[in-house]
Amino acid sequence: MKRTVLILLAVLAVVAIVVFVAAMLLMPLLRYEQRVDVEAPAILAIDLQGLVVERSPPDFFSAQLEGAEHDLFDLRMAIERASRDDRVAGIHLRIGTPGYGWAKAEELRANLAAFRKAGKFVYAFTALTNELGYYVAASADSVFLLPHSGIEMNGFRIETPFVQELFEKVGVQPQVEAIGVYKSAADMFRRTNMSEPDREATRAILDGIYGRFLDAVVEARGVDRERFMRALDRGVYLGRDFKALRLVDGELHESEVRRRAVARALGAEPGSVLPKDVEAHVVDIRAYAAGLRGGRRGTAGTIGLVYAIGAITGGESGYDPLFGRTMGAETMKRLFRKVGEDRSLDAVVIRVDSPGGDAIASEEIWGAVESLGESVPVVVSMGDVAASGGYYLSVGADRIVAAPSTLTGSIGVFGVLFDASEVYDKLGIDWDTLETNPAAGFPTSIRPLSVEERETFRGLIEHTYLSFLGRVAEGRDMSLEEADSVAQGRVWSGAAAAEHGLVDEVGGLGVALDAARVAAGIEPGAPVELHVYPRQETLLDRLREAFYLRQLGGAGAGIDPTSARQRAIAAVLGEIAEGLSGFGVALRQGPGRAITALPWVPAVR
Repeated sequence: MKRTVLILLAVLAVVAIVVFVAAMLLMPLLRYEQRVDVEAPAILAIDLQGLVVERSPPDFFSAQLEGAEHDLFDLRMAIERASRDDRVAGIHLRIGTPGYGWAKAEELRANLAAFRKAGKFVYAFTALTNELGYYVAASADSVFLLPHSGIEMNGFRIETPFVQELFEKVGVQPQVEAIGVYKSAADMFRRTNMSEPDREATRAILDGIYGRFLDAVVEARGVDRERFMRALDRGVYLGRDFKALRLVDGELHESEVRRRAVARALGAEPGSVLPKDVEAHVVDIRAYAAGLRGGRRGTAGTIGLVYAIGAITGGESGYDPLFGRTMGAETMKRLFRKVGEDRSLDAVVIRVDSPGGDAIASEEIWGAVESLGESVPVVVSMGDVAASGGYYLSVGADRIVAAPSTLTGSIGVFGVLFDASEVYDKLGIDWDTLETNPAAGFPTSIRPLSVEERETFRGLIEHTYLSFLGRVAEGRDMSLEEADSVAQGRVWSGAAAAEHGLVDEVGGLGVALDAARVAAGIEPGAPVELHVYPRQETLLDRLREAFYLRQLGGAGAGIDPTSARQRAIAAVLGEIAEGLSGFGVALRQGPGRAITALPWVPAVR
């Protein structure tokens, strides 16, 4: 009897452990699936603390590694739907440390402006943020600051990394060839500061964002421009100074801001609103969005929305823990074929957020976009960055729309080979070789390039640049000379790119969707059904991955496993690795590959 009881207890313990583990696995999968009843008048709560991405990876584990708090797509669709939802009266916007770029901020501002134009209100609250966060907050009716806190508002800067001395210290000599006087990815390896062309292009981007920021704040808050600029010269940090400049409407705790929002929605005095009223009327936007799924369909037509996100590589898409999302050519070709097979589509919008990458993979994806365009009109919508290889694939579309602060262009090519002979000498490693032909020793990391090999290397890079230039000329209806004059590796803002013929229109995803409607013969603004690609995994797919850990060892799909030594070198870069897109592609793609990538993704701080 005693033994039976022990066995029973053991079985119950095992069952409890299994239930606990299953619950831990299911919790993150179900976190955003909760649906709520919206009690009118409702206030949607949007917390912009943390990472905001265009669209989360479709597979569960890559999404968990990326760790995004919001998809811009979900935010946009929920805000747009709420503007037409009679149950929703306003939005409570919590601004934190921004996890998004300037183009996404412009998109959010446009969405919030449309919401307010529909006769609804937005209250913004922040405990701590910077100019980028305030840029979004300023689109609200009222902005409130936590008492005794502040905002870092002291102008803008771009910090550019250079790694020449790093390689000198470890005994590795980068052998770089680059085409384009502005292709500063090559400078990263061979200089310790900006070249004059690089400084010119970067200054233009910085000044453009600064000007748009000033315009937005002056218009939204009604402040004197010259006074505001003088304040930025000194730096503004404390709440009292923000109130004196009329940049905020008061200092309140977040609970009080929510209560005031609910009071406005109810047409009541804030003092009469109880905590239970706030709890009843404030709805998290993710729960609201979950309740919208399967809502009414558009009647005027169907548009495909395809997300092309990450550094461009060969093979399959995935997630590199060091350098972030990757866009694999094989994955994208397969995806575009699937989109082309959807005969219900009247047009397709491709949302591009990519700093570029491998040149061959970029050409493959360009071909897939070009093929898709043979059966359906294709419009590209650019996010924070669509440069180099990201621009390469975009010119296969019929029309290109970019946000004012999108980083685009960077039409140039570079390649790098690492001479590690000094490292091998220090480690006491000797090499001996056998060759069938004199050219068989190229490329190699065990010795410097010879003069002949350097010429060969240069010729390969030049060929890739001319191919890239040809695609731009073809896609943008330019001569090669005209394309070359706006190329040379120069990075343009979306606004400047429009002035130079590299994009057709300035605007966000909504503008691109209207362009797709027009191309399909649909009235602008008419309701349409969206087919979004790639499809998000179902709960069953996610459970299967969770239990079998299918993605645990494959987050870096498309990365050559033989490059482990090179990626180990990259690991020592620590924090600066996040922005070194060109450097990451150089390490990831292996020696000698032509690269169409931004040298780094500039963070305007």
